[in-house]
Amino acid sequence: MPLQDNPNIEVGWVKAHIGIAGNEATDELVKKATKEGPKFDIPAPKSYLKKLLKTASLQKWQTDWDEGEIRRLIHNTIPKVSDIPSPWTREVIQFATGHGPFPCFFKRFNLYHRNHCDSREVGDPRHFATTCGLTVFHMLKPSDHLTEQCWKSCLSNKYSRSKIIQLVNFLTNNEV
Repeated sequence: MPLQDNPNIEVGWVKAHIGIAGNEATDELVKKATKEGPKFDIPAPKSYLKKLLKTASLQKWQTDWDEGEIRRLIHNTIPKVSDIPSPWTREVIQFATGHGPFPCFFKRFNLYHRNHCDSREVGDPRHFATTCGLTVFHMLKPSDHLTEQCWKSCLSNKYSRSKIIQLVNFLTNNEV
């Protein structure tokens, strides 16, 4: 059966040379094809083709990121995709996405009985960082029209990120 006639092909990794019949047969066919198969020339160096593929992938990813409908706070903070890792730690990502030790997050999955902290306010990351009386440090609460820019600045600042890490670790170790 020709490859293009089978749309249900799955590709996966298999440890080599451990006696899996299909894998051993594939190895033999690959060796045979490289020695006896048709010769062809790639019209460009491998590095150029890798760069083209990387550029196309990043453009597709950027388009998907720009046209997404959820998590706009993260999009507004990091509007450009990159294959270079961000300096964000696990705790900063939890804070920015709200997927961390926050009552409002746990309540969504029925892992917590309420979505507010002991101070009776909604237990989301912004509350714990700005107004919660149960947390150790507070950032200034931005006015409504500056909220987005303030959080972007906060998440881009190394010192603020270190405070966010402390906050998330505190919340992880203490139920509030």
